[in-house]
Amino acid sequence: MSRSQQLLESVNGVRFPFADPIILKDGQETNCETVFEVYTPMLEASRLKRFEDVAAHRTFNVLPIVEGCYDMGNLSAVARSADALGCGAFHIINTSDAKYKQSSRNSAGAEKWLDVKTFTSPLECIQQAKASGYQVIVTHLTDDAVDIKDVDWTKPTAIVLGNEKHGVSAEVIAAADICAILPMHGMVESFNVSVAAALMLNEARRGRQQALGYHADLNIEEQRILTAMLILRHKGISDQVLQHYLKRPPPQWQKGSRWWVAHQKKLLEEAAVSSST
Repeated sequence: MSRSQQLLESVNGVRFPFADPIILKDGQETNCETVFEVYTPMLEASRLKRFEDVAAHRTFNVLPIVEGCYDMGNLSAVARSADALGCGAFHIINTSDAKYKQSSRNSAGAEKWLDVKTFTSPLECIQQAKASGYQVIVTHLTDDAVDIKDVDWTKPTAIVLGNEKHGVSAEVIAAADICAILPMHGMVESFNVSVAAALMLNEARRGRQQALGYHADLNIEEQRILTAMLILRHKGISDQVLQHYLKRPPPQWQKGSRWWVAHQKKLLEEAAVSSST
């Protein structure tokens, strides 16, 4: 599929985690059109263009997963690499009650621009990834491990990296589809997890670009939805502004629009529920 065709069709499917309408933190429902209408006047044109450019360069078909990492600095560094290399999501498997080791390293808040999910069960995380259509690759040296350059990156791929001390767990290795290695030619036996993540994600980007002709693969509608989500996560953007907007009567010009009709229907339904309780 060419990139121009792909812009009209979705290759992400259930792997794209957002939808329109959007559910806010307080449970209220809004949509992308409203987000753009409310917040675009508050943003500098350059900032809005940055959000649009980021959405245009995103994919959810490469998913980094870190298992058992106890160093917050390493987690943040993986998030930063994922964001910089066009990944839209980042999953964390935390099987310990231990607190994360803090770090003075700065990730520039990269994790807030990603869809971050945390799991306490390694198997649940891997099963969910497979159910979403990912092939699961672990960074682990075995007799049948392949070089990362030999991985078929055209397939949706989840990359599992282990912690600083013990690597990937036996449970995850057994559940994975492929074991892959990063070639090393020095005295040390492993890369730091954040370095390994950057190398793997960059190889995924290179491999996809070479085989498909593109790495980013969101269609136009997915880009629009993701841009709205990035706006909502922007520093200084307050949910209270949108919540106030949703509750106040819309301006005269908006009456009769699809949004207005749906908004009125919702208010009537809420009123009916309140009167019956």
